[in-house]
Amino acid sequence: MLARKRIYARLKSRILSGRIPPGERLTEEGLARTLGISRTPVREALHRLASECLVAPAGPRGFSVPEESRRDAEELAELQAVMEGHVLRVACGRLTGETLARAETLLVKAERALARRRPAETLEWVARFCQELHGLIADKHRLYRQVSTLRRYALRYCPACPSVESARRALQAHREILAALRLRDAELCERLMRGHLLRVCAEAFGPPGAG
Repeated sequence: MLARKRIYARLKSRILSGRIPPGERLTEEGLARTLGISRTPVREALHRLASECLVAPAGPRGFSVPEESRRDAEELAELQAVMEGHVLRVACGRLTGETLARAETLLVKAERALARRRPAETLEWVARFCQELHGLIADKHRLYRQVSTLRRYALRYCPACPSVESARRALQAHREILAALRLRDAELCERLMRGHLLRVCAEAFGPPGAG
């Protein structure tokens, strides 16, 4: 059982990180040979990943990571907005002065990185800001796992070399979210997060109707 969970987690991590890119064909035989294990845990992992829409059938006894469309990205953004919005709603009831101070510090570090025109570093500090908030719901294990998975999946839409302007927009969005958190305004937090995620989608695929 432990080996099966390990294989599933390993394949899922590779897909979410992009190490297994869209379009690459995966077979039980090939993966079992590469991983040095029997085909049974590989088969079970692939079918579990298929149930999560992370792989899709591709020919006889094979799967592949599906190519993502704009519709897929928008659906993910909507789902992520709902989940992240709920996280912020829960977080609003658990915020402390210390948490807000740490969140503020992380965004200040993001601003300093942006001032040095280091967009990737800027986005790393923004991500740590989000992780700080997610820590407030870590005891809600299912929610925490689902949100973490969605965020990792969404990274597939992020460019390897982000622009200074895209980092600036992300930082501004999270500045606004922090202001809404200070007000304990969960609905505003959710609205701001949704707008930010849809903008990220537009940056990856162009404006609606572009693809």
